[in-house]
Amino acid sequence: MKLPDNKYINMIVYYIATVVAVIVAVSQFTYRAWIDNDVNDKIRIFIHQTFSIIANISNTIAIETKWLKK
Repeated sequence: MKLPDNKYINMIVYYIATVVAVIVAVSQFTYRAWIDNDVNDKIRIFIHQTFSIIANISNTIAIETKWLKK
């Protein structure tokens, strides 16, 4: 593709191409790092542990406050 001989249009096109190339490179790096480090599984384990702790605390509160109703 031949660009017009306007130096400002050339500069803008090269700038846009550079920004797009950087965005593609960063997104590919992020995707590969996410998959290689198995982040989905780490998030799943973290959420399960967090909700298990919350369930244990809720159960303890429910048991302790049951005796206060007497």
